[in-house]
Amino acid sequence: MIPRFPPRPERLFGRPSAQYRLDSPHGRGWPMTGNDMLAARLTIHLDAAVLWHHRPAYAELVHRAHREGLIGASVFHGVTGFGAGDPKQSPLAPKGPCAVVIVDEEPRLRDFLPHVADVLGETSAVAVLDRVRIHTPSADE
Repeated sequence: MIPRFPPRPERLFGRPSAQYRLDSPHGRGWPMTGNDMLAARLTIHLDAAVLWHHRPAYAELVHRAHREGLIGASVFHGVTGFGAGDPKQSPLAPKGPCAVVIVDEEPRLRDFLPHVADVLGETSAVAVLDRVRIHTPSADE
């Protein structure tokens, strides 16, 4: 018999129960505690040197996410990277790739994408939307 990958949740955890979600990432039936929440993550990859109306495009994306009332947004600067397009370079702006990561419910992030389509189109940015799990530790962990 050929082993099935990933293994069925029953084989990992015994028989399925209400605490395991079979529709979790990778179909592995990860345990969902009462403090876990299903959400989505929008990651926008762009060049940190790209300007949008005389300010960094990544700052504009974070500003718009805040204005829309999304849960949270962060910018991560990389050392090196590559991608499609030839973004504008500015001698005064920081060089290298960056990623803007925004977390909220999936429908809210899908509604947010049209609000940033102008920035994404002008900057050759790439947006990736994926499902995540937000875990808040309880006092007994």
